[in-house]
Amino acid sequence: MNALAKPPAPAAPEQIGTTMPDGSLVITPGQLARFGGGDATKGRRQLRLILAAEREPAIHSGPTAKPASVRIATIKDEPAIHALLMLDLQENAEAVAPVNADKVARHIFACTRQKGEGVIGVIDGPDGTPVAVAILRRCEWWWSNASYWQEIPLFVHPDHRKSTHAAALTDFMRWWTDNFTSNLGYRMFLMCGVLGTKRLHEKAMFYRRRFAQVGWGFLYPAPPRGE
Repeated sequence: MNALAKPPAPAAPEQIGTTMPDGSLVITPGQLARFGGGDATKGRRQLRLILAAEREPAIHSGPTAKPASVRIATIKDEPAIHALLMLDLQENAEAVAPVNADKVARHIFACTRQKGEGVIGVIDGPDGTPVAVAILRRCEWWWSNASYWQEIPLFVHPDHRKSTHAAALTDFMRWWTDNFTSNLGYRMFLMCGVLGTKRLHEKAMFYRRRFAQVGWGFLYPAPPRGE
C-alpha cells in the first residue's frame, strides 16, 4: 500500500449501517427514518432512548415500598376503571382483536371481588376519578404449579401522561408482588410486557429501566400500525 494513500472516506449517506475504520457505525437519515416510522427525528429520539437505557444503573430487585399515590381499587371503582380500560383498548389493542366489553368487565370483577385472583392499582385525578390503572392477574407457569403475577394493562389517560403515574404503578406492582410472596413458600414473580403498535420503543425502554429484560415478543402477521 502506498504510504501516501489517503485514509478511507466516510461512508456515503446511502451506505446504511457501514462500519467505520475506528469501529463506529454510520446511521444514515434513511435508516433513522425507518426506525422512526418514516420520521428521522422520531427515529433519532427512539435510538437515544435505547442508548440511555444501556446507561441505567442496576435494576431494583426489591423490596419496594407501596407508593402513596396508588390505592387498591374496590367495587365502587369498577365503572370508572372499565371506561379507562376501554380507552386503552381503543388506542392499543383493537387492531389485534375485537374488544369484548363484557370480558373486560369480568377481568375487573375478578380483581375487585375475588380475593387472591388479582388486584387493581389506581391513581385518582383531581376530581377523585381514576386516571391511571394497572391490573395484575394471578397465573401459573405452564410447566409448574407455582404462580406469578401477570400485568394485563398499565394505562395512563392521555391527559395525565406528563406525570410520574406510570412509574408509581410499576412500584405498586412490585410492592404487591413482594407483599404476596411473603405469604408463600416460594418467590413469586411479576411478568410485564408491551403489546401494541404505537410508541413501542418508548414503552419498551420504560420497562427496561424498571425491570430485568428476559425475552422478546413477536406477532404474526403484523397488525396495522395506526397513526
